[in-house]
Amino acid sequence: MPHDRTFRDRFGELRVRYGCQFVVGQDAALIRLWKMFGSRSLGRYLPDPDSIDFDAIVALGLAGNTHLVDCSSADPLSFRFDYYGVKSRVLARRNFQGRHVRDATWSALRAFGATEYPRIKDRAEPDLTDVSYTLSGRRTSYRRLALPLSRDGCEVTHLLIGMLMHEVEVPLSAGDQMVPGILGRVDALPPAGRPEMSVNQQPASVRAVGGR
Repeated sequence: MPHDRTFRDRFGELRVRYGCQFVVGQDAALIRLWKMFGSRSLGRYLPDPDSIDFDAIVALGLAGNTHLVDCSSADPLSFRFDYYGVKSRVLARRNFQGRHVRDATWSALRAFGATEYPRIKDRAEPDLTDVSYTLSGRRTSYRRLALPLSRDGCEVTHLLIGMLMHEVEVPLSAGDQMVPGILGRVDALPPAGRPEMSVNQQPASVRAVGGR
């Protein structure tokens, strides 16, 4: 996989940077979301989308920056936004809830969704990336955590996507101060769909900075 990927047209561009790691403090809300995902996994089975507690997501301050994508279709352009965070609207604050990837009028955004969502679906693992986009001379960047969900526990049918704008700071609770150690020990790692993997075998996207 390349280190980054750019989707560009005459109106602007989106850039995705891969191989990211959690930063304690800065990424506190996303770390908590990842741990919530792990707590709802059953052994090697992925969580059901109906098991996601949106009240907990609201408490994390991520409700406005969260998507729930139905990716059960074989056609990525037919992936549907079952939930679309109101703070993450790119095109003139357009609400994509209930709409499909093909409905994006910005061609670079449409190509981004049709490429990135299938990639995450095929990985079937938590995926942490940095995303930035420039549109009409305005640049915005955020950190994105995508979590695979499944109706049968095995085949990915939905993606829960949480985003943290880089300028947003979420304070850590006292318990979160130990996140590097918790995420760095395989015996304390909450199951996240692939518990048979050791820490060193896991993709960098699910390791915390400072983990052992």
